[in-house]
Amino acid sequence: MSFRLKAVSALVLCFALISASAVFAQPRSAEETLLATVKNGPMQKLGPWLANLYDEFRQAPNTGNFASRNPVLKVREGRVAVDLYANDAAALQDALATLGATNVRAQGPLVTAQVPVGRLADLAALPSLEYGSPVLAAVRRTSQGVVVSQGDVSLGSDSARAAEKVDGSGITVGVLSDSYRCNPAAFVAGAPTSTATQDEMTDDAPANVQVLSNGPCPATDEGRGMVQVIHDVAPGAAQAFHTAFNGVVDFANGILRLRNAGANIIVDDVIYYAENMFSDGIIAQAADRAVAQGAVYFSSAGNDARLSYESAYREAAVETSGGGNINSGGPFVLRAHDFDASSATDTLQQITVTPDDGQAVVLSASSGTSRSCLRPRTRN
Repeated sequence: MSFRLKAVSALVLCFALISASAVFAQPRSAEETLLATVKNGPMQKLGPWLANLYDEFRQAPNTGNFASRNPVLKVREGRVAVDLYANDAAALQDALATLGATNVRAQGPLVTAQVPVGRLADLAALPSLEYGSPVLAAVRRTSQGVVVSQGDVSLGSDSARAAEKVDGSGITVGVLSDSYRCNPAAFVAGAPTSTATQDEMTDDAPANVQVLSNGPCPATDEGRGMVQVIHDVAPGAAQAFHTAFNGVVDFANGILRLRNAGANIIVDDVIYYAENMFSDGIIAQAADRAVAQGAVYFSSAGNDARLSYESAYREAAVETSGGGNINSGGPFVLRAHDFDASSATDTLQQITVTPDDGQAVVLSASSGTSRSCLRPRTRN
């Protein structure tokens, strides 16, 4: 290469570097700044959700009565529910006890706990911790007794029970949800409400429900609502309850505890946003074990009304370059779903997320048959 060509090449490279520097020197948005700080700062093991929660706690005028503005995070009595992955599970459990954590549960390297929000920085600094994340779980929103529900009628069990003399006797149903006897106030001021004890007195819930783990209060007692509906459908069945809101390890253990308590049928209405999408995670494996031991496992599905998309599959052939992937063999035809039912073709779906709706958004795709893919779990 001649000296002139070398000089030109060096000039082009220098210009490219200057241009790149100019691009990267552009001001960052608040979100980009937060993410960069978390990814490279002392809270990097816990991610932006918990880092933002810790900053909110430090800036609160009264940390003794702290309540997060983020409705998705499970913060109760100054503690936040977290799922953790340990480098050393035994050491991490000992350290959590020192930090004042409660409800510590472990299964192999997986640990769940309720950690004081004010100790999150100390948690992030533990050498026994590989990484952690907040518990992001949600229930999806449903005769026997004085309250008439639609569960009995919608299943036709009222007429079937009369005709076949079947009422669930000899069966135990295990329920997993948020809580059973936190006894919250009415969701709307002045609306009728009841406690767990009152439900038993009016026969809206069976007597002697086995509450293996009530769940963190305050909560909505959605689990008691499920018990009420099941009692309408099968008033002769015994019932047991275990919370699913203390992390994935506790959820999985709850499935097995219900089975060990004699549950022939197990049902949950809870989704964890970080559940495995392409393989069975710890919760799905626990459900598989319960089924292998003779139980029948159900989870609510397809009941989220307008918060879902449903359509017959319309295949559209789209030519694509393969994104320059050297393994693609050049241009090929991508077979995708057509979201536009008209004569036009649209393989993209528009999603609108507002900043104030208090919802978490999970985007995933799968052609497999893992538990999470088969069941978009919804409220009864």
